[in-house]
Amino acid sequence: MRTKQAIQLALIGGTFGILTTGGLAETVAETLEKGVQLQQNDGDLDEAIKNFKAVVRQESKWKKLAAEAHFRLAECYQAKGDDGGARQHVESLRKNFPADNRWVIKAAGLLPAETNFGPAPWRDGHFYQWVIKLKNGQELGYFLAAEHVVEAGDDPIWESYIVRNGGNESLSRSKYHQNSHKVIDSRWFLKGIADNKTVFGNDGVVRITDSETGEEVDTHDHPRSQDAGKMLYENEQMVQLVRCLNLDIGTQQETVLIAGLSNAVPIEFTMEVTAHEDITVPAGTYPCAKVETNLKQTFYISRDDERRVVMMDLGTAKVVLHGEEAWNSLKPIPLVAEKMGSQVDLPGTVLYWVVADKEEIYRVNLWPTDFAGRDGMFEVNLTKNLIEDAKASARGFAETIMKNAGKKFDEWDAVEESWEELKVDGVDAVAVEVTGRMGEINLHEYQIFAVGEEKALSLRMGFAAPDRDRTKARAKEIVAKFRWDG
Repeated sequence: MRTKQAIQLALIGGTFGILTTGGLAETVAETLEKGVQLQQNDGDLDEAIKNFKAVVRQESKWKKLAAEAHFRLAECYQAKGDDGGARQHVESLRKNFPADNRWVIKAAGLLPAETNFGPAPWRDGHFYQWVIKLKNGQELGYFLAAEHVVEAGDDPIWESYIVRNGGNESLSRSKYHQNSHKVIDSRWFLKGIADNKTVFGNDGVVRITDSETGEEVDTHDHPRSQDAGKMLYENEQMVQLVRCLNLDIGTQQETVLIAGLSNAVPIEFTMEVTAHEDITVPAGTYPCAKVETNLKQTFYISRDDERRVVMMDLGTAKVVLHGEEAWNSLKPIPLVAEKMGSQVDLPGTVLYWVVADKEEIYRVNLWPTDFAGRDGMFEVNLTKNLIEDAKASARGFAETIMKNAGKKFDEWDAVEESWEELKVDGVDAVAVEVTGRMGEINLHEYQIFAVGEEKALSLRMGFAAPDRDRTKARAKEIVAKFRWDG
């Protein structure tokens, strides 16, 4: 009898438990719904918070409802201007719920992850020049960077340009907000490999297109990834981000970099300030903070208001600061070959680096900030020793140069040429446009050859197909401004 009675009590208890549980679930759901009503329709944030907190207290039993309550609480605190309170509930979501939970994903868009990045230390038009050296001291190439404001305001928008030439040429541009360093879009060109534009949407979706054809390369929905709670930065912003880091020893920072040229694959990027030491480079001696990264790259940042990148240790090579200057994009750049008695004025919207300085020739790499040239390279050659061979004819001069450059064209799968006779202030000149293909990469060059009484000038510009007309106009402008008599 006792056994039967015990069984009956157990059944009754079980039934009562189910009913009680169902009733409690309904009550919690109603509390959550009432909170949403107070938040969205009545605008009573304080009362809404009370309801959402009541739901959160039941988190151990009602995980799904509690996840939404945490999100709603974060929204309420953010609306009240309490980012600290909002962040507390965003972190609770990230910590206690799966990354693919829809409320975790939505919360990723509310607040960026906290960072140790401070205000941008650079000045409008600042231009840095570094030299890339191997461990044995041999110079391998150069590394340039410049920043300038493109939109003023409470949160100015900047553009940063980075140029590398060390065996291959690459050029990148990033547009970003000064205060958050949040990237808007970027473009990254690596000669012979790719030329991609990347747009970073406010929704966390990253879209990549081919800069030449406009065709979509890839799309990544990062809010749906494990990186949803972290701020995304363009890989090319690495130099700027390290300069904005708190330089106290022990400072650490973790974020995610997106490499547009590598189809927006997320890269975990961690930094730590491990030491303070003095570093001597060609530009001088600076007290620096040593910043070590998980990418096996160590940065030495000057501990002053400028926060210069004094040196980068890349393992196999070092990048050392060579010099800096103010960069005025509106002012033409005069290049003078004093012993030749000549000068050419080049557009001011370029980053430049002199790679040769000889009596017979001056040659300069110029990287247009508007990417008018695909490979970004102008070569300006001024010479006397080829005039006789070319018989003082621009066409003969051009054919002589083109013949000497033939090995380069032999590497292309297909080559086409088109010639144009030019008259520039009475100087005999001819232009040739060369287009070709190497595998899947289309290559374009525009060259002008001019012959004066005592000197000959050649100018070469690479370009992307959409920039064809702009490039030709720029080349003619440069030659027209050339001063044969200095």
